[in-house]
Amino acid sequence: MNNMKKKSKKFLKIILIVIAFIITGTIIAYLTDSDTATNVFTVGSVKITLTEPNWNSSNGQNVVPGQPISKDPRINNTGNNPAYVYIKVVNPIVELANGTTGVLFNYTAKSGWTQLAQEEQCGYRATTYYYNTALNPSNSTTTIFDSVTINDYDADTDPNQVLDIYGYGIQSTNLQSGSTITSIFTDAFTTSLSDTIGLCPIALDCDNNSLITTMPVYLKGLARIMAKNAYLDNGKSEYVSSCSGVDFNSISSDTNGKGIYEIASTKNDTYPIYYYRGAVDNNVKFAGFCWKAIRTTDTGGVKLIYNGAPDNDGYCTTTTGTNTQTSTYSFNANYTSLTYIGYMYGTIHNNYALSSSSFEQSYVYGKDVTYSGDTYTLIDTMTSTGTWATDYNTLNNNHYTCRTTGTTCTSVYYIYYTTSEDINYITLTNGKKVEDVIEEMLTNTRNSAVKSSIDNWYNVRLSSYTNYIEDTIYCNDRSISRLGGWNPNGGNTREILYFSPHDRLWENHIPSLSCSRLLDRFTVSSTIGNGALTYPVGLITIDEVMYAGGVEQASNNTYYLYTNQLYWTMSPSVFNIRIPHEFYINSNGGINYTNVRNSYGYRPVISLKSTDVVASGDGTQTNPYVISTN
Repeated sequence: MNNMKKKSKKFLKIILIVIAFIITGTIIAYLTDSDTATNVFTVGSVKITLTEPNWNSSNGQNVVPGQPISKDPRINNTGNNPAYVYIKVVNPIVELANGTTGVLFNYTAKSGWTQLAQEEQCGYRATTYYYNTALNPSNSTTTIFDSVTINDYDADTDPNQVLDIYGYGIQSTNLQSGSTITSIFTDAFTTSLSDTIGLCPIALDCDNNSLITTMPVYLKGLARIMAKNAYLDNGKSEYVSSCSGVDFNSISSDTNGKGIYEIASTKNDTYPIYYYRGAVDNNVKFAGFCWKAIRTTDTGGVKLIYNGAPDNDGYCTTTTGTNTQTSTYSFNANYTSLTYIGYMYGTIHNNYALSSSSFEQSYVYGKDVTYSGDTYTLIDTMTSTGTWATDYNTLNNNHYTCRTTGTTCTSVYYIYYTTSEDINYITLTNGKKVEDVIEEMLTNTRNSAVKSSIDNWYNVRLSSYTNYIEDTIYCNDRSISRLGGWNPNGGNTREILYFSPHDRLWENHIPSLSCSRLLDRFTVSSTIGNGALTYPVGLITIDEVMYAGGVEQASNNTYYLYTNQLYWTMSPSVFNIRIPHEFYINSNGGINYTNVRNSYGYRPVISLKSTDVVASGDGTQTNPYVISTN
């Protein structure tokens, strides 16, 4: 707590915005100057201004907690008709230095003003007041307050804070019978932050209901910046034309997502997930390198993907080419076993192929096997005709064979894929069945080629910055969605094995950040994952690419992951007969999968800690977010 208080006594830059409304209900503009800002609206024949005679923009510079700041908003009736007038004060909600949650600014509303409503949304508290009497032409209200102070909070969370003040005026004469000063405001407007333009990004569902993002007050750093600018992804918004939200079956675009979004299903989580999509300003400088921000994590950190070194001016202008990668090589140098699909892999059970002529015998095939001593025994058997062109389509329920006319052997063949010309199989020994060797192959005992390279790069380039990098999950999702011929109980020997990421991308078009198998949740610590990593670094997943705007086999040269290069993801796709295939990003920005032995680029992914401070920047190439490492 003492450290928090120490931080929060840093000087703050406070922007106190004044916005005046004469209301029609249609927003014309939103001015974000630190001086007085005015928007003009009309209901009836009303003209008002919102002024602060004693406010000066320098009042908000280098402010410390408890220091009074002169601020005296009042409304002036500059029209020819009396009006009811209102002020809405929008106060940021922050995590205070004492560990509690509260508003940042303190003030006391003066007599003559009465509170009408109060609401909290997306990290703000909006309090609406009405002036107790109608305001006659050429008259001014009393000030609603004369000064504000700020509470002690962690300034590193967000050093540039804003106190927004909105003024409203409604003609007070010739009203409907029964109308009151309170009812006419809520009839013409709302006390909700939904109508306070620029504060809460609003999406709309198909019934035109507002969908408002969450903004946990305890978010810090880059995650807080993302949350303040995020739209829910399940509705229509500025760059999403469908009221159903972002369509992950289509690439990012001006009508299908460009900006920052909150995953709607995480809205009520302790740390909702926010992600960048499309052509965005998500450039970050950290540890002497440029990065692109991907998304937040479930602890409030932010994942980054490597994007090269700064240029001679210190800018992050590199967007394409091999400089966006640390190196180029295979995902795994070998490909003769299912095991090589892994970021780490386990026991190597090689697969083999024989020609059909090797099976032109009346061999016995079993549905299952037993094992006793050193001997396998086929059970529930069938005997083939000895003609492979006839037999190869009949093995879906009889995958095991000794490749003899007998039923016993010391090692047994498991046939997982057949054609009219060849047979693909693995050899089982020591009493193991096919499900046992699948499990052994999908464990973590050896490093992949890509992991070894990225670990070495991290050790040399980033190990001194580990205190700023969070240990989070990097998912090498090897859960199997369709076993094909690897299923001994009726598995079709004409079908290949598919991993779950393939179905999410190719079949369902629904990304997911869950990682079902503990073995696939790569972390340094075993308390949150498998504990198999040496360093907190990995690769991007295909699901994160889908959120960013990538689609299978579809060109996308406008989203932030496009580099005009081929580079690996961390997500398995299929075991295609004999060869494991991993997903990669194509040179046109689309998604595809290929043999793990092919040579593609490496782009390491790390995650900033939730406590990392954004020292400066706005995310553009020439002014990237700079992460403090002091």
